[in-house]
Amino acid sequence: MNSRISCPVCASRRLASELTKFKLAMLRCRACGLVFTAPQPPPAQVISRYAEQWFEREYLPSYGIDPQQPALEHLAPRFALDLALIKRFRSSGRVLDVGAGAGLFLFHARRHGWHAHGVEISEYGPAYAKRHFDLDIIQGDLRSAEFPDQHFDVVMLQDTIEHVPDPLALMKEIHRILRPGGGVVLSTPNYESAARRMFRRHWALISPAEHLFLFNMTSLLCLLQRSRFAPFRLESNAELHENLFHPAHALPPLSWRSALLGRVKRVLPPAAIHRLSLGSELHAVGVRQ
Repeated sequence: MNSRISCPVCASRRLASELTKFKLAMLRCRACGLVFTAPQPPPAQVISRYAEQWFEREYLPSYGIDPQQPALEHLAPRFALDLALIKRFRSSGRVLDVGAGAGLFLFHARRHGWHAHGVEISEYGPAYAKRHFDLDIIQGDLRSAEFPDQHFDVVMLQDTIEHVPDPLALMKEIHRILRPGGGVVLSTPNYESAARRMFRRHWALISPAEHLFLFNMTSLLCLLQRSRFAPFRLESNAELHENLFHPAHALPPLSWRSALLGRVKRVLPPAAIHRLSLGSELHAVGVRQ
């Protein structure tokens, strides 16, 4: 192993080869358990995935939205859970969604009285959000947005941290723009989930060109602590599935993976999945000190 490479989260140099998939290698940190693509594909290649075709064929349909005639009322219960969570430490103020997509969360946050802001790396998402929902989302990454210090009360980072080239740098920037007592709310695939343990490299969410980083509880906690956040919540969900974000990750109903997952679901009730941190997704809230 190249001794010059260190873990992007904990900085340990105790690394091991984890797997190769689609001709891309992923390493595992023996200290914190982070799994990451090394070397990473060029940034332009990563960004090119999130073009108009991806939004209209995968992203919007995954939320049950017709790209040409979008209606968002059916998403209210889904986002109500996020809004209830952030109100536990902030009742109102400015919320920023990093990786805002087409502004679906921000649409509902604005309805609940939040001053809604977003950044999105793709060009199509902000244009779509402006055209259909009159939302102003900045196109680009967070650092290029150049927000003032201590500007936001809450930052949402849902299914985003695994895509960015430097998660620690992103979290430090989020810390800078959050007010003291504000929080970052994030979710990401769980590398120690029951599904990944069963399917190993065949797990659909092992996609090295797209998911550059795959976290477990230890590495996610390390990320929060190294970016100076106090953990307010850190857990897996209680669900056991692979279809976290879009139809491309769905299991064919008659596949061997679907059959195996079904048998495990019958043995492990949701409460056990949650207690053992075997759910398909990790959820965390960090509070800025």
